Amino acid sequence: MKLGNVARAALIGFTQLGHQARDYLNSHTGSAGILFYNSNSAEVHVSFDFSKFTHVPTDVVVPAGESHFFPIPPGISQYGHAFYVGSTPNNLGARAKRDSDTKVEFTMNGFSGHSYYDVDVERGVSLPVRVTDLNGKIHAGCAIDKMKICPTQWKHYHTDGRLDQCKNPQNAEAVKFFRQGCPDWYVKSDDKVTKVRQFKKNTKSALLTVAGPNADHFLTEMRKQVKPILMS
Repeated sequence: MKLGNVARAALIGFTQLGHQARDYLNSHTGSAGILFYNSNSAEVHVSFDFSKFTHVPTDVVVPAGESHFFPIPPGISQYGHAFYVGSTPNNLGARAKRDSDTKVEFTMNGFSGHSYYDVDVERGVSLPVRVTDLNGKIHAGCAIDKMKICPTQWKHYHTDGRLDQCKNPQNAEAVKFFRQGCPDWYVKSDDKVTKVRQFKKNTKSALLTVAGPNADHFLTEMRKQVKPILMS
């Protein structure tokens, strides 16, 4: 299928973002990190806690159409960490996690110098997220907006009344729902089906994309492309 102008522009944007991350890494020898790009029409909240639950989680707002680079502190680069990507603020206290937000797990410069990453929706999903290495060859995540089709009984609403999460009870119905169209997600504990699909490769940094609410419109093209299409 031929790509439209929006898709072409998005691919150009993806390439530019890749160069942005490379430029950062070239000027910071030995740095590792994750470049977040928000292609949504609204701001996105990315929360994390490198202190292992001893402090209130850091909540970074990434405005629509903008990017944010997270350098991984050298002292913790050998360990696995998680980012929670959502549409509402993480206003929870210390030791609290946004379990039902889309979870992105990273181990930077881990065993034998490899870096590993995956998108985990074992407890639920908020926004569609795709992850790729800077070469655009190793993908994780999914571009389908499951919030749009979330069954009523799994919907979760933020304190301000907004629908912000689709919870995953991990029963047979839920596993089928979350895996459909998204084979690279981790959808349940010890997900052997997804594990065999995971790619492991040396990479110095990763580009993470928060897809827009109409990401499924370009799902066919996205799955056929080497690089993900970013929605404006």
